[in-house]
Amino acid sequence: MTYLQLLRESYLIPNFWCADAYWRHAGWEETQESVCAIQALKVINQETREPMLPTLLGGPASRRVAMFGPYWASFFSSNLCPSDKFLDYNFLYSPARFLDLSGGEWTMTRKNLRWCEQDLGEMAELEVLTQDRQDVLWQFLDQWGAEHEGEQFYEADVMLRYLAALEGESVLALIGKQSRLPKAILLWDENWWAINFRYCLTLKGVRGLSDYARVAFYRWLNHRTGEIKFVNDGGSLDRPSLFDYKMRLNPIGLYPIYSGGGE
Repeated sequence: MTYLQLLRESYLIPNFWCADAYWRHAGWEETQESVCAIQALKVINQETREPMLPTLLGGPASRRVAMFGPYWASFFSSNLCPSDKFLDYNFLYSPARFLDLSGGEWTMTRKNLRWCEQDLGEMAELEVLTQDRQDVLWQFLDQWGAEHEGEQFYEADVMLRYLAALEGESVLALIGKQSRLPKAILLWDENWWAINFRYCLTLKGVRGLSDYARVAFYRWLNHRTGEIKFVNDGGSLDRPSLFDYKMRLNPIGLYPIYSGGGE
């Protein structure tokens, strides 16, 4: 049984980093060992060998799972220890809420969508990027990289690995309907419980482009075939402006994630 399978069978709510794709691109790995004849599953950083998530104890004979530390990031439903420290929030959204943006809580979002189309001079739509569409990706990255030269980004190396892989539908491009030029790149993956919205790269000089791209993403999810999941948009990285921005998009839940859990 894998770590994520045991997580699901135990009804533990996974955090933003619980996804096979993320583990591959971030250099995390799953390990197993035996503790008193009970299977112990861990997720560690390949380079530092440090534990990243709570250790899960379980096995075929029992669905009861014990968790213990240390760990870098807790789950939503972890039993916290007094020594645990706040790490970040996970913002949870419902894609269905982005179909109808009426009401006062969406006033700024509606304005940003109008401003974005005015600045672009056209409407834009999402398209899945596959290996045969790498030209679109690199066309965008050339412009985006020039605009953001010298800036630091959280886990930029992980982002580049997602882009290089172009797996399934995980990379989307927001493309102008008339110009056919890319305006934004979005990356996502998923686990059994939620879609994990990893990155939203937008060009500068277009008002409301981040809102436009996000709304397009949530509406795209609603029109995909198959199960519609919640969307975990990660945290705020200790940036008050990012916290305020994500709150303005009306999350259905705001979940604190902790670090610690000493043995």
